[in-house]
Amino acid sequence: QIEERVEARPDDDVLEAAAERLRASLNAVETEIYQVRNQSAQDPLNFPIKLNNRIAALLGVVQSAEGRPTAQSYE
Repeated sequence: QIEERVEARPDDDVLEAAAERLRASLNAVETEIYQVRNQSAQDPLNFPIKLNNRIAALLGVVQSAEGRPTAQSYE
């Protein structure tokens, strides 16, 4: 959607600058949540685990028992 807006107004330098700042901000958020460098099944071993992987691992623990997750699950 950002690209469509910028392309619709090619002479608007203010819009282009704002769009670039927004893209940079969204990219920063994405890289905190998701490991964007993963390309193969081996890559999660090569790059740090991000928030989405931690939540997925915790979900497995939560679904496996009726009690609350152990202290180790939070680490």
